[in-house]
Amino acid sequence: MGCSGDANILVQRANEIEQGIFNVLVLGEFKNGKSTLLNAMLGEEVLPSDFLPCTAIITKIVYGNSDEVLN
Repeated sequence: MGCSGDANILVQRANEIEQGIFNVLVLGEFKNGKSTLLNAMLGEEVLPSDFLPCTAIITKIVYGNSDEVLN
């Protein structure tokens, strides 16, 4: 790929961020507040949070016109 390929990837990622398209990876041990952190960042309770582990799967949140859960 070389440097020019890397530069193209960086330009593509910069364009995606300007359009509001980006990925955020949050990981950690059970019960360390990952869902609570994301809910706070989003300004609403999108992910469940509880005193017991309840989101032990990979979860992708995508902005859209409706609230729905896809499996």
